[in-house]
Amino acid sequence: MIVRKSPKKSTKLEMVAYPETRIEGIPDTSAWTKEKKLTEYMKCKKDPTYFLSTYGVISHPKRGKIPFKLYEFQKDLLWAIRDNKNVIVNKSRQMGISTLIAGFSAWMSIFYKEKTILILATKAETAKGFLEKVKIVYAHTPKWMKPAPAEWNKMKLTLANGSFIIVSTTASDAGRSYALSLFVVDEAAFIDKLEKIYTGVLPTISTGGKALILSTPNGPQGFFFKTCMLAKEQQELMSKD
Repeated sequence: MIVRKSPKKSTKLEMVAYPETRIEGIPDTSAWTKEKKLTEYMKCKKDPTYFLSTYGVISHPKRGKIPFKLYEFQKDLLWAIRDNKNVIVNKSRQMGISTLIAGFSAWMSIFYKEKTILILATKAETAKGFLEKVKIVYAHTPKWMKPAPAEWNKMKLTLANGSFIIVSTTASDAGRSYALSLFVVDEAAFIDKLEKIYTGVLPTISTGGKALILSTPNGPQGFFFKTCMLAKEQQELMSKD
């Protein structure tokens, strides 16, 4: 009597982390050789713009999941974030900046071990939405290219390489419990007591972490406005040298 083993059922975590649906425009790497995969892995690890332009996926309100096609200003911003310790972005709406930063966060956690990324947002739903964008990029990255997921919930994504991304709403002690690799503040101009929060987090990124503050404007007031003006002055001084 021949007994055939039933195919192993995927867990709920595996189904969301390794979706079977292919996205048109994303390379099918299933038949690639080990050598080609290694070359591609190193290329993606080195260049976040290449990784997101090639494998990035976003959720479109009408078209569903589609490839993330970056504009030139988005590519420039990615390089600025990768190569600088502190970056502030005075943005307008519908520029895809938050989606871009979610993609960068996914890239950092996938390709580098033991990275701790904290995203601070104004509301719980905004924070969850940011993490969902990270998960979409992670899920549609080729399975061979990414570490397995270890924890997957509405406020935290942990990977088997020790990296994790946690999202939070504003709190006076936000980030103080972590040695942060990347600290992101979304819609910073609308967060009360941001200067106190930022000052409290600074020691946690002093050993090599990055701080990224982004927001739409909220008038000539507050920590975000003052920091933007200071950054602009410094940029003008550097351009004169």
